[in-house]
Amino acid sequence: MIVSDSIELKTRGDADMLDITGEVAAKVQKSGVTSGIVTLFCPGSTSGLTTIEYESGALADLERLFDEIVPPERDYAHNQRWGDGNGHSHVRAALLGPSLTVPFVDGELQLGTWQQITYVDFDNRSRSRRLVVQIRCCRVSRSRRCGRRSRSRCKTESRYRRGARERERSVWRLSARKP
Repeated sequence: MIVSDSIELKTRGDADMLDITGEVAAKVQKSGVTSGIVTLFCPGSTSGLTTIEYESGALADLERLFDEIVPPERDYAHNQRWGDGNGHSHVRAALLGPSLTVPFVDGELQLGTWQQITYVDFDNRSRSRRLVVQIRCCRVSRSRRCGRRSRSRCKTESRYRRGARERERSVWRLSARKP
């Protein structure tokens, strides 16, 4: 079972970093899935997702790293072609990556004590952004139920059980044929 949702953000651009851990945790709680994975994806090519200790020192260090590796004042072919001045934004976003997956158990994100989910907008202007959130329930073993809070089984578990029964019948039929 996959639950799809989104998170709306307003950013200032220029490596604006937002802690979205609370919003992601709220989406997981709202989904009704107790154990699984949540995948976040940012459509667009000038922003990215990561985890970091969301405190001013670590954020400044990350921003400084991007300024050193991909300085905005460098000459970028993208800027020459499009004239929008955000060539560095595209390169930074490509390095950071557009998606992040976090496991959760009993409705709790499995992040470290000082680890927060952070969205970074590298564009050179303010933007309104929409992140895609997909929550997937995960099967741990045959003996455990799917991570849904309701008593009914989710489609993933039902398909798994149906497939297991069919496999058992096939094995029984094959063994019944042998002398």
